[in-house]
Amino acid sequence: AELRRRDQLRNQRLLGDTVDCLANSHGLVEGVSELLPRLGTELDLRGAAWFEPGRSDGVECWESHANWIGTGDQVRPFIDRVDLQGLDLESRLDHGRPVVGLPHHPDLVLIPVVVNGRPGPLLAIESHRHGLWNADTIEMLGRLAELLGRAREREIEEAERESWAATRGWLERSEAIAQLTGGVAHDFNGVLFAVLGRFELLRSRIDDPEVIEQIDFIAQTIQEAKRLGDRLRGSLRGDRDPLRVNVRPELEEIFQTARKLLPKRIRFDQTIQLPEATTSIEFLAPADTLQQVLLNLLVNSRDAVDRHGRILLGSRLLPDGQLEVRVDDDGPGIPAEERERMLQPYETGEASDGVGLGLAVSRRLAEEAGGRLLLEDSPLGGLAARVILPVHMATEEASEGLEEPK
Repeated sequence: AELRRRDQLRNQRLLGDTVDCLANSHGLVEGVSELLPRLGTELDLRGAAWFEPGRSDGVECWESHANWIGTGDQVRPFIDRVDLQGLDLESRLDHGRPVVGLPHHPDLVLIPVVVNGRPGPLLAIESHRHGLWNADTIEMLGRLAELLGRAREREIEEAERESWAATRGWLERSEAIAQLTGGVAHDFNGVLFAVLGRFELLRSRIDDPEVIEQIDFIAQTIQEAKRLGDRLRGSLRGDRDPLRVNVRPELEEIFQTARKLLPKRIRFDQTIQLPEATTSIEFLAPADTLQQVLLNLLVNSRDAVDRHGRILLGSRLLPDGQLEVRVDDDGPGIPAEERERMLQPYETGEASDGVGLGLAVSRRLAEEAGGRLLLEDSPLGGLAARVILPVHMATEEASEGLEEPK
């Protein structure tokens, strides 16, 4: 009873030390590096190491990122790599429970750290003495692994939040600059039009050929300034010549890009209900139109769903031959009476961190491509953003024989 009471007090100290190390460090590996010596001292360990998943020579393994080696005559070099194939750890660690004893390491304990429901890093500790790994100690190590797993999840969430904020910020800044430039160019052209009108009136009332020549020169200069403004507006808004875009590979690429950006805890799936790959479905638009539309819609869904929400990217051909690409989510949705307002620039929902350009940009780009954007209720329970685009069908042979539009 006395030994058990001492073990329980020691286990409480170790859990408290774990919380302190993680709270006062700048990252999980730094916190673990401070924790390992405390574990070694309290548990009289031969060695302890922190492993991260990796690959070596094409073989999956855990590689050491932090380690501690004890002192004394019995100390020997601690393992620096755990081979998944050689020790069959992958199946043994699926349950998320500590594994006691391995070949040639009978007093070694491997403690898997579960991150977002999947096996993540691995904590390995080896004792000097038998009998250390009683039920209370193993339970403490399991709780320690939970603390480490939650710390890694917080790291991942913070990194994903920063990455997603950067992506959303880039999309919103690009559109804001384009709108500002377009507005300035529009007003500038209005001023130039008024000036040119006055010059035409002045020219009609002057008979001096030399003065008329100077007026014509000024008018040509103003026309060049107008063309310069138009080119600037076109370059910032992406008003390039349309290209034939093959829908299927474009959707696959967008899906893969978005899957890398979206947090792993969000379930993100794709359904493609299109003819076989031998038939090309194409639409005319600037090369990145569909990508901009869908990334903006996915940003909107990402902001709407909960921590463990669901987003579905779907595509199909409608009975009238048009293409429907939709983004469904299980977030709170948008009330029907609010949807038209949310399609206007700089209109945001109460819980949104953005500036309110995502839906407006998607609608503008869809309309410029000859389509439209509709907001409806989603079967998932949240919002469905439906993009309807005009397309035409072509076999691969026919598609290869056509020239790109100039």
